[in-house]
Amino acid sequence: MFRLFFWFFCIAIIALVLIGCGHVSSSVKITSFAYQDGYSWKYRCFFTGEGVSNEYWMKNIYFSGTTILANGVTVLNQYETDEASVAMTMAGLAGGTEREVSLRRAYPQSLFGLIRFFYGSDYHYYMTHGETGVYSYGSSAYPTTEARLSVPFPLESGTKWRSGVGLLMQAVAEEDVTVPAGIFRTIKVSLLEDDGRDSGFYYWYADGVGLVKYYAEIEASTTGTIESGKNTFTMELYSKNF
Repeated sequence: MFRLFFWFFCIAIIALVLIGCGHVSSSVKITSFAYQDGYSWKYRCFFTGEGVSNEYWMKNIYFSGTTILANGVTVLNQYETDEASVAMTMAGLAGGTEREVSLRRAYPQSLFGLIRFFYGSDYHYYMTHGETGVYSYGSSAYPTTEARLSVPFPLESGTKWRSGVGLLMQAVAEEDVTVPAGIFRTIKVSLLEDDGRDSGFYYWYADGVGLVKYYAEIEASTTGTIESGKNTFTMELYSKNF
């Protein structure tokens, strides 16, 4: 009887440990972003490396109202603004230099369907959000009637897809990320080269929130004001209004 009780006790302890471990390390599955009219995100952005300023600026992204496209689809209006402090830091970008090209490439092109990288202006994009993912319908300047996939749902470690603008993406890990807005349990996504190699561009998404962090490594050669070597661009969630 004692032996039987002992084995039941051991099994119970093992079960409790497994349940506890399962709770702590439960897998992350992203099924939605907070894409609603009136919601906004503020990001702190900065470059580091040789030949670039380490000063930061703020980027605001928010949703306001809807638009009915020519094909009858109703989309959310997503706006993006950079605060004026970027003007001084980005003063050397004019003229289509190698630096400009490098920094534009660093921009998170699949984030919210954004496909351009300009500073000091307001931009207006068309987005939809549903059970199967986030889709872009271009911008007010370049609208499209075709839904372009930005991020699929559910998004979990191992998910691999090609975005509507041709980028090969893969969810590679689950990570706790600390940014000015707090600590978030996230899925880390890597932008891949067409042959499957890691490109050095990473996105961290949180369920019910959206993008929490973006990081890019930029290789540059000695041209003009930028030195050879590695530069980085980081974009971190600073605050949100929901």
